[in-house]
Amino acid sequence: MNTEKTGRYIAECRRKKNLTQKDLADLLYVSDKAVSRWETGRGFPDVNNLEEIAVVLDTSVAELIRGERIEEHVGAEEANALAEDTVSLAKTFLQKRKVQNILTGLLISLIVVILAAVHLNSPVRLSDPETFIHVETLQDGRIIAVVEEPIAGWELEHVSDPEDQSPYTFLSCYRTILSTWTGRDSEPLILLGSEDTAGYVYYYPGKDTDVMLYPYLLYPGRKTDQWGGVQTLPRLIYNGWLFIGLIASVICCTAALLLRKTRYSRIALKAAGLPAAFSLSNILVLWGKRTEVYNAMYYLSGILIVTILLEILYVIILDRRKKIH
Repeated sequence: MNTEKTGRYIAECRRKKNLTQKDLADLLYVSDKAVSRWETGRGFPDVNNLEEIAVVLDTSVAELIRGERIEEHVGAEEANALAEDTVSLAKTFLQKRKVQNILTGLLISLIVVILAAVHLNSPVRLSDPETFIHVETLQDGRIIAVVEEPIAGWELEHVSDPEDQSPYTFLSCYRTILSTWTGRDSEPLILLGSEDTAGYVYYYPGKDTDVMLYPYLLYPGRKTDQWGGVQTLPRLIYNGWLFIGLIASVICCTAALLLRKTRYSRIALKAAGLPAAFSLSNILVLWGKRTEVYNAMYYLSGILIVTILLEILYVIILDRRKKIH
């Protein structure tokens, strides 16, 4: 097989059809640079493109491989040579495709492993504090929170009211999946400060609102429905993710429609599935948990893992439909 001879033959057939390199590239859904590489002998079409090239140029696959018109019956020796060239091309193409699939698989696996590690180590914040935490005032005036269930850690933030400078304290406790599996959770005592420095103590996230722990909740079981903070942010985060996914889906689907019957149509169609998978993953992962997205990284990493799995499934279905047609 002589790639330069095949390239000259492709160029000859293209000119007879009054086609430019760009015209041929558009008909084959490839770039004009690819056609240029074929015709100069610096490259060779993939095996799965040979039949389509032959149809467009009114020739045969055997003539493309041979690099010239076959006007007479091909002898057994030349037929064997053509067969060997075809097998060699097929092996080269399959090897190239195998390497590409391995590299793609390794990249996707690496991304999933990183996301899984983030997911396992991201805080899962505990809600409904009345069931596992209570606040006590010690004799020396210090205020402590007693956590009665194992947790991986907590966050404490002291702020001041901008108008009268009244002190406020915000407390949140969390677990991680990894700490729960490994048993690294503990039952801590958390120093909140003194009556002067702690001020009003709120726990977040509560059920839709922050829950006041001090001074109104001094022992477990006391109702605090009338004491609440502002609406929590998770719904805003959740709605923001959905909005991004839906807008991106509309943009990608529009691009796929506009790029129909071009060399980019396949890429656009596959890309259109990614934001749609992201939107669907939001719904699947956060079903019934709209008010629990206080640690966005925990849920976002889970959503991205499901998104990748859905996109892989979508691409597999798309490729199978292509083979059927």
